Amino acid sequence: MNNVLFLLALLPACYLTQDTMIYNVQKNGLVVLTKDNFKSTVLDQHGDWLVIFDGDMKLVRCEIQKTICDDVKNSVKVYEEAFVGLKAIGFKIGRVDFVDTSNRGLIANYPFVKGFPSYVIFGKNKDKPILFNYKMNTAKEIVNMVKFLNDQPLLASGQCGRNSGPSPGKSTYELSDDNFKEVVLQCPEPWLVVFYASGDKFSQCNMYTKKFEEAAGTMLNRVKFGKFHLGLSKLAPIYNPRHLVCLTVFFRAGDKSGPPLDYNHGIASDDFSKGIVPWLQGQLG
Repeated sequence: MNNVLFLLALLPACYLTQDTMIYNVQKNGLVVLTKDNFKSTVLDQHGDWLVIFDGDMKLVRCEIQKTICDDVKNSVKVYEEAFVGLKAIGFKIGRVDFVDTSNRGLIANYPFVKGFPSYVIFGKNKDKPILFNYKMNTAKEIVNMVKFLNDQPLLASGQCGRNSGPSPGKSTYELSDDNFKEVVLQCPEPWLVVFYASGDKFSQCNMYTKKFEEAAGTMLNRVKFGKFHLGLSKLAPIYNPRHLVCLTVFFRAGDKSGPPLDYNHGIASDDFSKGIVPWLQGQLG
């Protein structure tokens, strides 16, 4: 979902009304969170929370930014359905008014929240909340993804698949449901992962994975490369909700609880192995 970015200092006071907030408290059974009760209600208590940093729908300016407005409205419908499923597995849902100036001190504690609506998981480790600004098509996908991220063990330094390694004679790791958490998500190093299908019907994807191998050979010292066959995987759809037969995503170094970055370039590009290298260098800084 595209966040509606703005400067708090420029907001007119007339916009700061709860009646036009994107998420209705009564309708969705949300807990109103403020700077005064956030610590005692969320941080100091056991239990998992999905906290929405919400804002006034007027600020989306539907008459000017119709595409963004429609995107927000459609996503809200899906998330509202997901709230029911999340509550069923023990999550509480809270809302912070992002545009209320009295909450600025609270919001400043979470600088990764840069707009509204933003969704943040305060789960097993309340000191390391997880930004959850994923665009998902169904409520079930949201529930599964929130649960999956919240179930991840804390990042352990130096764990980069100690019991795994690249395929013999190759520069890439073979990834699966069985090793993905340990090899990628618990690893503090950056990863480039291709989710792919194979077979005669996917000739372009077959060619793409070969070029992926070529790129891996040139970046071994800076990025780990992994291939994840779609097959009957339960995890792959979480990162590939559109079920693309060849999708490449980049997991930055450090905490990998947030969404990865898509490599949005054509899979048939003849210069993929050349193009991916400078793209990666740009991501690595």
